[in-house]
Amino acid sequence: MINRGITSLINAHDDSKIIGGIDQLISMHNPTPYDYYNAEHIDLDEYDEIIFYSSGGKDSLCCLVELINQGADLNKIHMVHHLVDGDGENFFDWPYVSQYNQALAYSFGIRLSYAYAETGIKGEMLKENEISAPIIIKRFTGETEVYPRPRAKKNTRLKFPQQSGNHNVRWCSSHAKIGPGNKFITSNPDYIGKKLLTVTGERRAESSARSVMSQLSRHSADTIRGSAKPTKPRLVDHWRPILNWSEDMVWDALQNFRFNGNKGIAPGLAYQMSFSRSSCISCVFNSDRIWATLLEYNKDRVYLMAEYEKEFGVTIARSGLTVLERAQRAKPFIISDPTVVRDALSYSYNRPIFTNDEKWELPAGAFSGEKAGS
Repeated sequence: MINRGITSLINAHDDSKIIGGIDQLISMHNPTPYDYYNAEHIDLDEYDEIIFYSSGGKDSLCCLVELINQGADLNKIHMVHHLVDGDGENFFDWPYVSQYNQALAYSFGIRLSYAYAETGIKGEMLKENEISAPIIIKRFTGETEVYPRPRAKKNTRLKFPQQSGNHNVRWCSSHAKIGPGNKFITSNPDYIGKKLLTVTGERRAESSARSVMSQLSRHSADTIRGSAKPTKPRLVDHWRPILNWSEDMVWDALQNFRFNGNKGIAPGLAYQMSFSRSSCISCVFNSDRIWATLLEYNKDRVYLMAEYEKEFGVTIARSGLTVLERAQRAKPFIISDPTVVRDALSYSYNRPIFTNDEKWELPAGAFSGEKAGS
């Protein structure tokens, strides 16, 4: 057990352990004095607030499960969700996911705020000789704050985010999540002089890039360890509690979780739609078979994206095929329950969060290996 926060973690870093055959990648890892490769248990009482970034996917859910299992005070947990479509029409995200996150927060009795780019990923994609849209913060208190980007330079996108680990070309994450997430912290005067913990749900098993991530590290919004005399002092750590978990562990945790007499957490509808991940429904990393499934059940979305690919003269896939062409050459997943399709494509979420007396079932997307998100 790590007794105090990151400032008192002494000699806890152990790069000698090889996890999942990534020994060569581990040798590339170069930790700072505030980086800890493994930190599965930390003293959560050391923090004034725990900022839990939730996409509504299975890994986000397991972060919340692990926070509760490690004794986190629910009054300290502040859930933050990124509306990746901003205030505009639905284009990239699952329609149900915003309401699903609201249901999660309500079921656990925790605060929920939002941080997002005003025009979402689509607005940034269509940008032509413009600066990026402002960041919007909607706090649980009901206040809405708008933060323009006065230092941003005008530029042009007119293409989808590219299939790359480089955030400069796969800019959707940095624009719609990372930037707004940082602004949520730096814009809040109540965080000055506080110890904050941010929590996200990456897992090393997901990719080579994530395999070398530190489990506990100094967050970029931290100022105390970056300046001798910070004008806005705040200590901010970043914890990835399930970084060493396998997919088996994820599903097992959701099935067996107990909370206030409830048992079993119902995973998001994306997984019942045979998606292996609950990323954006229109994620640029979707496989041909996922696009075929969308063509079967949500064809207007596929046709619209293909039209944009033609308009831009740049396709999502490096093969040069549009998403429509890729969908037409693949076999879709068959969704046997029509209510799953209806509810997954709905702008509301009316299903229970806890399965309780109903049988918890592994969703169709579990262990599928079909690429459906980043």
